[in-house]
Amino acid sequence: MAVTGMRPDGRQLVPIMPWPSYGGLDRSDARALAVYLKTLPIVAFQVPGPLAPCAESPLPYFHLKPPQ
Repeated sequence: MAVTGMRPDGRQLVPIMPWPSYGGLDRSDARALAVYLKTLPIVAFQVPGPLAPCAESPLPYFHLKPPQ
């Protein structure tokens, strides 16, 4: 699967998403990362749904401004 930074619906991923870095991992590095992440304890957290354009985020650190 090619990493493009685009969602299946055509929207661009948030710029803070490090997809270029992870997209360049080889299979063994990606596997090592997955193995490590699976050792971490499960965290219970309600993930907020997608926001409409220009909607106010319920999270204090997530602020996007659409291009003018």
